Amino acid sequence: MINCIRARGLEPDEISQFAKEVHWINKGKRYFAVGFPNESGGWVLRSSIFKGNILGGGISIQVLGKPESIKIFEGWFDFLSYLKISGATDFKAIILIVLRTSVSA
Repeated sequence: MINCIRARGLEPDEISQFAKEVHWINKGKRYFAVGFPNESGGWVLRSSIFKGNILGGGISIQVLGKPESIKIFEGWFDFLSYLKISGATDFKAIILIVLRTSVSA
């Protein structure tokens, strides 16, 4: 999982406040991925072999500091990369989720 994060130019400690390692079983096989919560109570999942969601898709909203603006991102790694590069701390982020695959719990 760490390699997947580092391949995106990020370190695990840079995303730890936003992400969790999520484990699930589908058709008897065990999987794990970096998981980001969304507003519908589901998780956006990313790994080297899987891009999808579990328990429903939807947008994610993050409020940092005292928001002075709203920024919209295509996905979680766009948001996290922006945080790293910009150092911005006071904005509301709306993170869109574009998915092609979903997993039932």
